[in-house]
Amino acid sequence: MIESDESLALELLKVYFAGQGVSGCRCELNVSDPPDTVVIWDSGERWGVEVARVYQRVKKIGSDTNPVSSETVAASLRRFADELGKKTTRSRLRDYLLYLEMPGPFSPWKREFRWSDWKKSTESLIQKHIESGIEDELSFSGGVLLPGYKGQRWTVMIGNPMSELKSATASMLCHVIEDKTEHLQRWSGQYTKRWLLLLNCYPLAGDLEEVVSVVHQLARERVISAGFDGIFWSGYPDRTIRPIFLS
Repeated sequence: MIESDESLALELLKVYFAGQGVSGCRCELNVSDPPDTVVIWDSGERWGVEVARVYQRVKKIGSDTNPVSSETVAASLRRFADELGKKTTRSRLRDYLLYLEMPGPFSPWKREFRWSDWKKSTESLIQKHIESGIEDELSFSGGVLLPGYKGQRWTVMIGNPMSELKSATASMLCHVIEDKTEHLQRWSGQYTKRWLLLLNCYPLAGDLEEVVSVVHQLARERVISAGFDGIFWSGYPDRTIRPIFLS
């Protein structure tokens, strides 16, 4: 059974407070969320903690506007690759590695490409290459097909776009914080502190000092509002919580 984000966050909070030697509080799932979890103190204070995953923001394929999460784009690319693998099963006489890169500032994706057009043209290009039996690699806009030894293996790799790390981190943090701030008015109950617990899903954003610096810069420049009192940052792959105060 897959653990929910809320249950994971609850366990992380319990471990965090226990590790800090803090007593006089208990952490519970909120039955009337949002927020997702509540920290209840013996003093009567109640902290609301909303939980969210953060992904790198990338360009939508064929568009320079409306960035989406890398998870969304990667899922679309993987579905395309898996379907293509099934369609070429009988025509493949060797192993192949299909590498697809998500759109980014320095990726080879062309802005004028539409997703449907790209799928159609790329599928046709790859199928013809496989059917020809050519042993050379095939490069195309958005990826490369690498032939291997004789066999039937079909391997798919989805790559992250190349981007300047600090700006990529700022973009994903700004998006999730602003999004969750807009939903604060939906919180039920009274809370003395409001926290946002972020489960990082962007492996390159692993430097805590860099994350803290970006958050404080966004707050100073008023790019993010003062809706939350702080952020509980849960890194990747180390999920240990680190608090970042905003007030």
